[in-house]
Amino acid sequence: DRHVHIDKPTMAGRQDIFKVYLKKIVTNEEFEYLSGRLAALTPGFAGADIANCVNEAALIGTSPTHLSCPLPPSPLDISVHFWLT
Repeated sequence: DRHVHIDKPTMAGRQDIFKVYLKKIVTNEEFEYLSGRLAALTPGFAGADIANCVNEAALIGTSPTHLSCPLPPSPLDISVHFWLT
């Protein structure tokens, strides 16, 4: 059997992956800034990790608890924190 090792994406690669998945998310934040910030916060994340992070943020953003907070943190911030801990 052969094993192929594929490195984790660089920061620029993670930013590009975030751009793909963030297209489906409605947010008030600027798209370029958000994808760059999230890429910087997620070293070591692969494409599947990024997809899960964005999906989790979408779920958090639609929860009644999150919507009832006067100034809630960004669902993406919550999701990144969740995945990093």
